[in-house]
Amino acid sequence: MKKDTARFLPVFVIFMLLVVGFSGCVTKTTYMVEMRDGIHLATDVYLPKQKTPHGVILIRTPYNKDALQHVGTLWALMGWPTVIQDMRGRFASEGIDRAFRNAHTDGPDTLAWIASQPWCNGKIATYGGSALGICQFFMAGENPPNLACQFIMVATVSPHVS
Repeated sequence: MKKDTARFLPVFVIFMLLVVGFSGCVTKTTYMVEMRDGIHLATDVYLPKQKTPHGVILIRTPYNKDALQHVGTLWALMGWPTVIQDMRGRFASEGIDRAFRNAHTDGPDTLAWIASQPWCNGKIATYGGSALGICQFFMAGENPPNLACQFIMVATVSPHVS
């Protein structure tokens, strides 16, 4: 282990213990959210103890939503309802995985579903890098009304550019 990495290990361990220790203050519910063509996408919702309407964080992933449960728990602990969804045809979601082919419709459909929930104030932020960022670009191209902001990292605007 590198010296710099070893220095941050105790902080990381304490951080993870806090997330696990306080995770009882967060509720997690899994939904199968219907898209406009009838396909259902597996969607985890992490809600803070206080359930007043609030802005929401959305992550759509091809990498398995279950791997991001600590992220959902952490943001919910900080008061942010967080939604993490398996993309079409991936892991617990229905459909055929066609690498972003339906991202321009599935993203806005998911935003509309979130906006209709009582814990959402109508403003939704998206988050993620790489493939999680690419699907955000496709979503933004549809100009959905509830998309308030996006945090996109290390993602190309077009996966077709070499």
